[in-house]
Amino acid sequence: GGSVAPPLTTVDPDELDGEDGEDGAAGTTTTTTSTTAPPARPPAPVSRDLEVGARARTSVRLGDVLAAPVVSALVEAPGADVIVEHRVTSVHGFDVKPCTTGGASTWHFAYGDTTVAARELLVLFNPFPDDAIVEGRFSTEDGVREPQRWTDGLVVPARGTVAVDLGDDVTRREEVAATIVARTGRIVVDRIVRIDGETDRGLTLQSGVPAPMETWVYPDGRISPTLREEYVVYNPTEALAEVELQFFLDEPEVNGIPESVDLSLPPGAHQVVDVNADGRVPQNVSHSAVIRSGNGVPVVAERVIFAAGESAAARKGISVTTGAPLESRTW
Repeated sequence: GGSVAPPLTTVDPDELDGEDGEDGAAGTTTTTTSTTAPPARPPAPVSRDLEVGARARTSVRLGDVLAAPVVSALVEAPGADVIVEHRVTSVHGFDVKPCTTGGASTWHFAYGDTTVAARELLVLFNPFPDDAIVEGRFSTEDGVREPQRWTDGLVVPARGTVAVDLGDDVTRREEVAATIVARTGRIVVDRIVRIDGETDRGLTLQSGVPAPMETWVYPDGRISPTLREEYVVYNPTEALAEVELQFFLDEPEVNGIPESVDLSLPPGAHQVVDVNADGRVPQNVSHSAVIRSGNGVPVVAERVIFAAGESAAARKGISVTTGAPLESRTW
């Protein structure tokens, strides 16, 4: 509701820097919750009161509030409307995204990466007083996967947080779309991906999408020899989705109007459009993009930008966003 700011989740950055669950800073190991036994009950939540003046903002480092490898937060502002974003920082980079505005029983992600050079962490937060039982389904470049511990059901304890290294379930895949469903209860799910490859390096944060939509709008985009842009479209429904990806170039009278990209997505499948490799969008020309379902079957879409400039002043890193599912008079 308008008086409740969104749940948000953060992770100790050092927990993202190791390989195979190893902490890059302290040499400790990170474990994920097993389905063979219920998870330990989380410690009691810690509260902190804040004052935010009119047209003002404030920030809180969650590590100063509660010391733990994985920390989630619920921000509430009774009687007021506030906007909350959250930031995750690592030696590989940082990302800032808007928080979600409430819990849901289903969360979707179009993008994902569990290759050797990447680590993908799903953080499941249950701000409610009852335990949630969660299952997951994943679409990779070689088909749909339903790992055993996800089909058995993960327990996310009441007012607790569970972090899952997805590489333990979907090993060495360049493309991992995901649907997380709570059999009981409601949760909030974040995805944090750290990439440390020869060409791509960075950190990206994104909350899931609680429902697929028929339209996704991206007002800005650009490709160049050092900027690579991809669109990942995922169909989590049980029906075939016919999708059109349209590009709109700045100064179309000079730069032209690119042909649209048509996609046909079977149930549970996803597809990646590499804009640089496709060739229909010119380099160094700003553009916007619209992804629209042509047959009324909603989809989930994310835009991925990789920046790999060589100079000290060049942009570097990775950015992933779901875009906007609607137009509005105020942003």
